[in-house]
Order: sequence, then structure tokens, then C-alpha cells
Amino acid sequence: MLFTEAKGNIYTDFPVASIVMIVVLIILMIFIREPRDQFEQSDKKSEGIFSSLMNVFKEKEASTRLLLAAIFCWFIGWNGVETYFTLYGTEIWELTKEAAAQYLTYFSLAFLLMAIPSGFIASAIGRKKTIIVGVVGMGIMLAVAYTIGVPWPMAAILLGCGGIFWALVNINSFPMVADMAPAAKLGLYTGLYYFSSQLAAILAPPVFGFVMDYTSRKAMFPMASLAFVLALICISGVRRGEAKKSA
Repeated sequence: MLFTEAKGNIYTDFPVASIVMIVVLIILMIFIREPRDQFEQSDKKSEGIFSSLMNVFKEKEASTRLLLAAIFCWFIGWNGVETYFTLYGTEIWELTKEAAAQYLTYFSLAFLLMAIPSGFIASAIGRKKTIIVGVVGMGIMLAVAYTIGVPWPMAAILLGCGGIFWALVNINSFPMVADMAPAAKLGLYTGLYYFSSQLAAILAPPVFGFVMDYTSRKAMFPMASLAFVLALICISGVRRGEAKKSA
């Protein structure tokens, strides 16, 4: 968007995005070869999607359900903040829209820098412990952010720390789901992961907006912090999903 606006033509954004997607698709088709041996050896009688879903939610061991609930909670918490952060910044912290949006770059940059190290940390201490550290850190960061009156420099520091904690959570959550899945149902479990996260992304704006309209803009951070408390409760009950040890 920045490049196209500089040239005075905002209508090139969608064509450029389409070209990029086509190039990615071509690369995927040419270079990615999916192994199918394990699926060819599986029983030809495959379950339907609804029976598969029901079997997942009927499992006696609740780890899958709890992990999906945790994923939903932490995504609804952070997506709510992302949606209304600029509005919060302009109305509560009295920033310009541009300055408020700029604060989120501290979060994004910290997340980017921590993405790879978070995987190594999970390998050392376990995915669940790593995620719990991230969830607790996010909850504390959001609670402290609620108390800030003047955003600089405290908000920038908090958001930078938040990006680190979010990487610990976000980078390791999908591998946990994937390692819970039987080989023949990896696609189903992948779909459940994205269903939980995208449902949270859909519901966060109206839920946060409704509460903020009927209470105060300041409700944003406490709501998000509460979502991470609920996520902590859910992830604490998960018993599976750690990396499988190679023989």
C-alpha cells in the first residue's frame, strides 16, 4: 500500500497481491512434493467430516478440546486489542492515529525477532511451559497497559515485551495441535486450529466493541487480560502435544 500510494495509484494493490499469490501457487506446485505413502496404506474407509469432528470432541482425554479453547481465548484477547488499539490511543492516550498505529510496530518487531528463538525455547523446556510463560506475560502486559496515562516510553516497552510473549504462544500452539493429531487426521486438526483462531478474529471486534460502547474505551485492556486468564486455565489442563522424541 505504501508504494502504490506514493505513486498516486491505489488501484494497483489488488492486482499486485493477485500476482504474488499466483507466483506462490506456481512455486508450491513445482517444488513441494507431498509424501502420500502413509495415506495410501491407511484404511480406504475414511470417516466423514462430521463424524471425525464428533470423535475429536468425544475423546475421553480433554487435551484437544482444552487446547482449542485456549487458542480461541488468546486470539480473541489479542485480536480485540489489535482492532481497537488505534481508537484507544487517540481517545485515551490522546495520540494521533499515525502515532497510535506506530506503537503496534514495537509489538510486531519484537514478535518477528523472537519467532525463531521461541521454537528453541520450546525444544528446551517444552511447548506447554513455553506457552504458559507467554500467556502469563501477555496477561500481565495487558493489565499493566491499562494503568498507563502517558504512553511514551512505557507503552512502547510493554508492547515490545508483549511481542516476545506472543511469539512464545503463537509459534508453539500449532505444533502442539499437529502433534496431537493422528497421521490420517492431520488436515482435520489443522482445520480445527484455524477454525478456533479465525472464529476468535471474527468475534473479537463485535464483542470488544459492544462492551466498550456500553462501558468505556478503557475496558479494552482488562477484557484482553481476562481472555488470557481464561487461556491460562485451559492450557494448564492440556496433557499432550509435546514434540515427539525421535528414536
